[in-house]
Amino acid sequence: MSHVLDSSLLKSLAQAKQFPTEFLASLGIHETARGIEIPYRDEDGKAGRTRIRTALGGDHRFLWAEGDAPVLPYGLWKLKEGRSEGFLILVEGESDCWTLWQHGFPALGLPGASMTGKLE
Repeated sequence: MSHVLDSSLLKSLAQAKQFPTEFLASLGIHETARGIEIPYRDEDGKAGRTRIRTALGGDHRFLWAEGDAPVLPYGLWKLKEGRSEGFLILVEGESDCWTLWQHGFPALGLPGASMTGKLE
């Protein structure tokens, strides 16, 4: 599967959320034929599950790539920054993390309000 940095859906998402596509790419976010792939990595940076964004809006704009890895909070590989700062901002969704990270704030995201149990 080829990775496209500046394709139409990724470019539209970057513009809608006001992020440079290069910033999103630095987080491992890329577009494939399935949609925008957002890797969820553990504290060591090891890839686990991948969330796929298939549209900018609507009720069914996200799905999970197949796999048996558990769904984890988003941004675990950046927890050391929160420990260093002495605080961590908990948000819902990846793009809220992106906003905070872009401005130098440590954040951890849940992939939806119903996922609070993933913090255990």
